[in-house]
Amino acid sequence: MKKIALFFSLTLFLFSSVFSTYLFARDLPQKIGFHKAVYDKEGKLLPWIPWSRALVKEMKWYQNHPKGKKGYPVFFYATFMDENYKSYRTDFIPATQLGMGIISYIKYYYYTGRADPKILKSTCLMGDFIIKETLTPDKGAYPRFTRSTGHNTDLPVKKSSQGDEKLGPNVIEPDKGGIAGYALIRLYEVTGEEKYLNQALHNADVLIKNMREGNAQRSPWPFRVDAVTGKYRGERSANMVYILRLFDKLLEHGYARFRPARVKLWNWIRNYQIPAPYNRKESLWVQFFEDMSPDDNRNSWAPLNTARYLIEKKDALDSNWKELARQCIDFAMTHFSLQRPGGVTLMGEQDVDKREWGGACSTLGGVAAMFYAAGGGEKYKEIAYRNLNWVSYFIDEDGGPAALCGAKGWKKGSWQEDCHTDVVHNFLDAMNAVPQWKIYRFEKKKIILPKGLQNRKNVKIICSHEVKYDKNGILLPWTSWKDALHREMNWYLKSPLVNGYPSFTVYTFMDGEYKLFRDWATLIPATQNGMGIISYLKYYNYSGRKDKRIIKYARYMGDYLIKEAVTPDEG
Repeated sequence: MKKIALFFSLTLFLFSSVFSTYLFARDLPQKIGFHKAVYDKEGKLLPWIPWSRALVKEMKWYQNHPKGKKGYPVFFYATFMDENYKSYRTDFIPATQLGMGIISYIKYYYYTGRADPKILKSTCLMGDFIIKETLTPDKGAYPRFTRSTGHNTDLPVKKSSQGDEKLGPNVIEPDKGGIAGYALIRLYEVTGEEKYLNQALHNADVLIKNMREGNAQRSPWPFRVDAVTGKYRGERSANMVYILRLFDKLLEHGYARFRPARVKLWNWIRNYQIPAPYNRKESLWVQFFEDMSPDDNRNSWAPLNTARYLIEKKDALDSNWKELARQCIDFAMTHFSLQRPGGVTLMGEQDVDKREWGGACSTLGGVAAMFYAAGGGEKYKEIAYRNLNWVSYFIDEDGGPAALCGAKGWKKGSWQEDCHTDVVHNFLDAMNAVPQWKIYRFEKKKIILPKGLQNRKNVKIICSHEVKYDKNGILLPWTSWKDALHREMNWYLKSPLVNGYPSFTVYTFMDGEYKLFRDWATLIPATQNGMGIISYLKYYNYSGRKDKRIIKYARYMGDYLIKEAVTPDEG
């Protein structure tokens, strides 16, 4: 009898275990987006492939994009593009779509070690599109300012679309000029092309001219404005942080005239916007999306991007940055977080549309990862990992993405900033914040010069430039030496200060964003700065002694040698 009882007990235990496992698995979706779902032993969602490989597929899909109007890729001027690269609506949102695209592509370019010059070429083409095709009329309250919306029936754009169009053909959203301006100055930092800086400066000057006093009822700029007449609608506009980014970048480049406006803007964000009540009547996180008009429409995008900037700048922005960032994240989580199987937290977009669109949804992943890395707490790492795992399932095997990351209603294509341009940078921010997620490595193509003159033309790329030869197969410079030196000097003269000195003065190992490379803190100050002074003095004389920054930076190097690099007094 004991053996029989034992047999039935074991059978019942095994049956209950198998049945529990069945119920557990049944509750987990077997397919998410384009792919079969993968889970760990605890039922937590894993990526279908490493994120970086998914991004490679997506970037290749966009690089294979056919040319459309005026030689531009279709997704530049088609917010609504299908899986066959075809536009199916005329309205589009150039400032957000291409502004965030520039930011994403620059980050991807550096993440991949600047290995593919086509990425930078595409990025520059986005900047050119913004400058040439999206500006308001020459006269009025916001002249030659980047448009937030438009119809792609005309290039350059002649009239607004979506929610802007309801108020007039020249209605714009000032905050979107901040996004475009910030993106353009980042592009200027990468390329040295002053046309991008000039448009960023112009957008910023127009914004200063139209800035007003903000308070608990209104932001420093309204949400929508007629660029010609100045008539506006919408007292509250949520995305003030990209205007702050623009002003801060211009201050880094020595344009001191933006300081008073920058101080006022940050004071408003800190003292009014972040602590404002959460309810729709009083919240200052209302109005961002171009296709929506309700004046009390809160969103998750603006507070999360404000948190991102606080995490990036830390004490340089505010000594209480961590708590302020937490408040911004908490606002978005309180009103728009969505729980999904597999331990996944997604992010809805806005009060009037709480679906999980790719841009806003992946923003949670990027920002949560950054907050975790900055000491925000372990739970944010988990939120980020599961969130971006889910989003990755909406990148197809061929790299074509979907805009909506939901269980229902998604399809390949649609809103391009939700498919692509406002998504890529969130994955990259997360991988940079948590190095263990950088599973897939990139390297520049290794160039081995072939033997014999006749074979040299087989070498197509050296570093990040296409190779040029003369008719005899002799290697030519990619640009003139003079131009190359000008570009290099211009890049170093933008170097931010570290403890009062240019970063290249105190870092022997410095990366492409002027930061210490791999925590390699060893330094060779005498050779580095001694030869630097000699080079800078020679270049100063060679260039006609016109750019006083060269002497200023030579003095920085001299001061560093005198003040920071001498042995003890005794001995």
